[in-house]
Amino acid sequence: SSGINAEYIGFVKAMNALKGMKLCYKDRESERAWTSNIKTDFDKTKHLAETIIKQRKGERERIVKEERDKEKQENNKKRLEEMQKNEHLKLMAQEDREREEKKMAKSLVASQRRMAREEKRKQRLFARWD
Repeated sequence: SSGINAEYIGFVKAMNALKGMKLCYKDRESERAWTSNIKTDFDKTKHLAETIIKQRKGERERIVKEERDKEKQENNKKRLEEMQKNEHLKLMAQEDREREEKKMAKSLVASQRRMAREEKRKQRLFARWD
């Protein structure tokens, strides 16, 4: 941009220097001369003016920053959702473990009762034999 800017400044200076001047053409053979007024007419929209160039650059940077911010926000949202999902999965796994432990505890109690009943039966059976 600075190379273009320096060229533009040089161009503006040249156009300003030519403003209001006349161009003269001399024919070598006939020694006649013609003149014409020089009219400078360029960059009417001032799209090459430094302030406009800075404005466009600022606008570009703002848009890029907005896109970067939006991307960061989306990444953060995804990360948060992933964390929540993982937390939910951990809770489900914990609940599954607790359910399994309760089942095993119930099964153990039932097994102990069964063994106790069997032991009582054996004792009754042995008591009859005595």
